[in-house]
Amino acid sequence: MTLEQTLIQGLAASIETVINTALRYDPSSRQKLSQIDEVLAVTVTSSPKLSLYLRGHEEGVAVLYYCETPVSAHLQGSALALLTLFKQPTNLAGSGVTLIGSTTLLQQWQHILHKLDIDWEDAISQSIGDIAGPLMASGIRKSAQWAKAQAQEQPRLMTEYLQEELKLTPSPPEAEHFYQAIGHLKLDVDRVSARIKKIRQTWHQYTASTSKEDVE
Repeated sequence: MTLEQTLIQGLAASIETVINTALRYDPSSRQKLSQIDEVLAVTVTSSPKLSLYLRGHEEGVAVLYYCETPVSAHLQGSALALLTLFKQPTNLAGSGVTLIGSTTLLQQWQHILHKLDIDWEDAISQSIGDIAGPLMASGIRKSAQWAKAQAQEQPRLMTEYLQEELKLTPSPPEAEHFYQAIGHLKLDVDRVSARIKKIRQTWHQYTASTSKEDVE
């Protein structure tokens, strides 16, 4: 399994956990989900591009990164547009999201997810940080070390790294794109880390305040 597949699989599992945790406190929504036997595909068209598949079952919801079952409705749009559509159910017109398939199925999911009132930004930031952080950090460290050595022995190390590590030999433009991707990846990790740190600080402050009130 590639790094990208691992990250998407982990993200799908985390989102599934977030939704099912919220459903524990909303039996009526869980019952409605159990009656949805059609698959809703959600494709994020902005970077990073990925697709997830949602379907209901008796225990709540399944969020899959791969699905062979026929899709009844397929949503496509940027991550922000898709989150907005689920948080504040609106018409598709002007939403930045396109739909192929069943409008009824989309409306069912919109109603249930809106009622659960999940803080998607925090939930996804937490998921990405917990799952992708260590993997991305490891990849960045290895890439940085390689780049430093490559500057000293560029011809030999370029060939060894691309053939032994990536199992391919890219053209010069592809190699340049790889360097740029590493830089963008580091910036993304830094932003996510800062977000996670803020969330954890807020949580610690809340738990500390709650504990103090219990003592009093």
